[in-house]
Amino acid sequence: MTKHMLLAFSNALPGRDQDLAQWLDEHHIPEVLQAPGFVSACRYELSADQYKPGPHPYRYATAYEVEAEDLKSAFSALTEAVQAGTKTDSRDRTQMALWVFTPAGPKRYADPTQRG
Repeated sequence: MTKHMLLAFSNALPGRDQDLAQWLDEHHIPEVLQAPGFVSACRYELSADQYKPGPHPYRYATAYEVEAEDLKSAFSALTEAVQAGTKTDSRDRTQMALWVFTPAGPKRYADPTQRG
């Protein structure tokens, strides 16, 4: 099974950061993980310490691990899950991005005996 990483970038509307985090944790992420092919998710917030100066247009990212030979089918399942899922008015819908990446090489570890 081919593994992919879907990265969802977003921002909250002003003053709605906690509402967005709660919606993601309690509703959106669990609903997405019900879609076939979506096997894990981890939510991130932009760190105050950055390796390089900005701009950094997104404050939040969610990384979804997707296992699918046919990404289009996984995308259809995602669309259905999102359309049927709980909605929020806390996310800035003008500032979102969804990008999917497929491994282009082996996963490597600092300690070769370690396996994630």
